[in-house]
Amino acid sequence: MRLPHRNIILAASPGALAFALYWRTMARHGDMGNGLMLTVAADELGVPSRTGHPLYVLAAHAFLRWLPVGEPILRTTIFSAVSAALAVAVVGIAAYRLTKRWWAGAFAGALFGVSDALWSHAVVAEVCALHALLSACTLSGVLGWIQTGSRRSLYVATLCFGLSIANAPIALTWAPMMLAALMVGRPKRAAASANAGSRGAALIAVGLLPLLLYLLVPVFAARDPLINFAAAGPSWLDRPVVTWHTRWRAAVDYFGIPEEHVREGYLLLQYGLAVIWLAPVGLWRLARRRREVLAVTVLAYLGPVACAIGTGAGNAGPLYIASHMVVALWLAVGARAVVFAASRLLRRALRERAGRKRLRALLILGMLGLPAFVMAGNYRAIARSGSQPMTALGRAMLDRTDRNAVIIVSGTDWAYPAFYVQRLERRRPDVVLLLDAYFRWPNLRLIERERRRGLVIRAPGCRHKGKDLRSAEHAWCCMHQLIWDNHSRRKVYVAGPLAGLIMRNDPIRDRLPPCRRLAPGLPMIEFEFPGGGASPPAIPEPPAMRLAMPSEPAAHHHEHHHEDAH
Repeated sequence: MRLPHRNIILAASPGALAFALYWRTMARHGDMGNGLMLTVAADELGVPSRTGHPLYVLAAHAFLRWLPVGEPILRTTIFSAVSAALAVAVVGIAAYRLTKRWWAGAFAGALFGVSDALWSHAVVAEVCALHALLSACTLSGVLGWIQTGSRRSLYVATLCFGLSIANAPIALTWAPMMLAALMVGRPKRAAASANAGSRGAALIAVGLLPLLLYLLVPVFAARDPLINFAAAGPSWLDRPVVTWHTRWRAAVDYFGIPEEHVREGYLLLQYGLAVIWLAPVGLWRLARRRREVLAVTVLAYLGPVACAIGTGAGNAGPLYIASHMVVALWLAVGARAVVFAASRLLRRALRERAGRKRLRALLILGMLGLPAFVMAGNYRAIARSGSQPMTALGRAMLDRTDRNAVIIVSGTDWAYPAFYVQRLERRRPDVVLLLDAYFRWPNLRLIERERRRGLVIRAPGCRHKGKDLRSAEHAWCCMHQLIWDNHSRRKVYVAGPLAGLIMRNDPIRDRLPPCRRLAPGLPMIEFEFPGGGASPPAIPEPPAMRLAMPSEPAAHHHEHHHEDAH
């Protein structure tokens, strides 16, 4: 069935408005989070995580090369904004497929565009915006296959599903939805075809072909890039213990009422109570008229939610983006049902046809105005146009160090600006930057690769064996050993929250070489050279205390998550 181009353009029009909104509120010079790290990884074709995100790295790398506008962090942020705006347009088209009303498509697209999860990741350099675009294309293709039987739509959905997995493994949570879509379509269309077997093989090939991009991850890692987490081992090695209490807290964080510093309320945070009531109406409408669509969309919704809650993931906002997209479709179906029911009541109450049309138009305008209220509610928490440039922090750290220095940086909000300035601005290439997370097993390989730059790297003489190698205490021992082995040969600095911890804690400071604060207001300390050319003092046993190493922050979500860092 050929859809009218005019209605498609109107349904997709919120995508252009969303891009204008994202451009107005984006962080043009970087922000706290993983944006600077992803930009460095995209520039050098690095490995920004244990999974690698190969599709994002390649796409962002091409964007950096083909868009000669502004500094690199601005280009990768624009890439996020473009991806998110296209996702909004595709969601609008998918909603139009369901409702056959352009205004319902525009309503769904606009709501998804101003939702907290998508908007907050469209204004920073992140993987989530591309994930939203590929998920929207997958869902739109699945709906086209179910409704029209178009094999082209099925192939598009399968290809986009494979690409979304190549971008982020969280897309695997939609595998049950894809299988259900094939089962729904098979009795009517595929089983009647004599070439169903060959077409099924072609379909599998289309879905698996993008996964070959993961073969590039070891190739990128072998080039020894600055951002290289390929040596960190599988993520399950340091996965926290998940209890039923953890899962319960994750469920409350998702379904609960948002309250700052108490619970996130991810679902209600997206659209608010004034809009979310339309989702049950949409589900009821699909249960009566389109049960196959209901089954597929419910599976698409439950997949990411069940994964996030089942694993007890903290700060799981990005994991729910695909589920919020499905909710936007339900809201569009619910809005269509409400306007239809109101039109029937008006037909009975008003005899004049012109009056009924005017009131119906007012109802549609009222629905289209609801996204403006959602946007107003989320604007203050998400707008990043006035954020402080994080690159200035990286310059301040590097410019205050001696030549051939070593900087141990705790907290990725401190480390990534330094990585960005060193790699993309070509500033201070002589400095060795070590993230505190590198000291945790098996990340030690990320430090051992620097052996050729003159570092002395030895295993600490501590008592940790077996599983204790993964502990924060052993990470502290490794850091302790590296400081003692190298501070007599080159300047060693510690920056970030760990520097303040060392200066405030006498038992820790007394077991390290003499140190001083580098500058007032800058959490950065330097260890002094031994006087008179003396040999390094003996390394004492690390402190017998539990020292929690500063962990990497989760993906950027809300402003209040980073108040302490500011």
